[in-house]
Amino acid sequence: AIAAAVSLVATTATVLVLAERIKTTTIAGLAERGLHIGGLVRLGSVAADEGRVDRAVSMFEAAIEIGSTAGEQNQALLRFRYDALHRLAELYYDIAEPDKGDHYARAATELIKKVVSGDPQNLEWRRLLGACYRLQGRGAYARENWVNALGAYEQAVAIAESIASVEPNNTSLKVDLASLLACKGDPLRKLGRYDEALESYKAALKAYQELVLAEPEVQEHMLELARTEARI
Repeated sequence: AIAAAVSLVATTATVLVLAERIKTTTIAGLAERGLHIGGLVRLGSVAADEGRVDRAVSMFEAAIEIGSTAGEQNQALLRFRYDALHRLAELYYDIAEPDKGDHYARAATELIKKVVSGDPQNLEWRRLLGACYRLQGRGAYARENWVNALGAYEQAVAIAESIASVEPNNTSLKVDLASLLACKGDPLRKLGRYDEALESYKAALKAYQELVLAEPEVQEHMLELARTEARI
C-alpha cells in the first residue's frame, strides 16, 4: 500500500510538471503570436498611411491568417485580428473597392458580435461593435444605398449613446457620438428627410461645441465643428 501511494504521488507530480510545462509553452506561444499579429497590424497601418496599398494588404492579410488559428478564447489576439479586418475594410473603401471592403467589414462585425454575445457588459467590445456598424454605413453610403447606410449609422449611434450614458465624462466616447450623429445626417439628407437630417446635425454641432470648450487645444474638435456647420 505504501509503495502504491508513493507511486501515485510520483505519477501525480510528473503529470503536474508536464501540465505546467504545456501551459507555459501555450502562454509563450500565444504571446509570441500576439506580438507577431500586433506588429503586422502596425506595419500595415504605416504602409496604408504612406499609400503603399499592396504592402498594407499583405500585412493585414497575414495578421488575419495568423489570428484565425488563435481560437476564440484569447481576447488580446481577437482584438488584433479585429483591427486587421477593420483596417483592411477601410483600406478597400479608400481605394474604391467596396466589394472587398464589405467582405472584411462583415467579417469584423461577425467576430465582434460573437465576443459581445459572450461578454455583453464589456464596454470596449460594444464600442468596437459600434465601429463595425459605422464601417457598414460607410460602405452602403459609398454605394449610394442611403437606406442601408442610415440603418447602420442608427445602430452605431444607439450603441454610442448607451456607452456614453455609462461614462458621461469620457471625451473619447463623446467624439465617437458626435461623429456618428453627423454621419447619420448624411443619408437622411440624401433621402430628402431634411428635418431629421438637420436635427442630427444640430445634435452633432452641440456635441462638438462642448468638446471645443472642454479641450480648446485639440484642433480636430474645431475642424469637425466647422465641417458640421458646413453640413447644416
